[in-house]
Amino acid sequence: MSIFIIIFHVIAALTLILVVLLQAGSEAGLSGGLGGGTSSDSLLGTKSNSFLTKFTSVMAVIFMISSLTLAIIASKANKSLLLQQKEIPAAVKESMPVKAEPAKTEKPVTPETQNGK
Repeated sequence: MSIFIIIFHVIAALTLILVVLLQAGSEAGLSGGLGGGTSSDSLLGTKSNSFLTKFTSVMAVIFMISSLTLAIIASKANKSLLLQQKEIPAAVKESMPVKAEPAKTEKPVTPETQNGK
């Protein structure tokens, strides 16, 4: 199921990129500053400009929905290495050094108690 959504998401992203690049840029934006031309019509005509604008909106919504769906699927899949606790094999446990606990005394050892005073 997630493979299908990933493929759908990639197709939606590539289509969105293509549709945005097909649209005519305005002179106030980056394309006007870099010599994008003064024509207000798109390369494919004026009727295609309104279609491309609507199609861009639809593809943007599809892209957002597929992004949110993939995020929800990823959050439900527990793939964190920190959260996974695996059993350590017995052979590895035996070879691990054992931490020794410090000796507990009732009185703290001070220089006065060591000299017997």
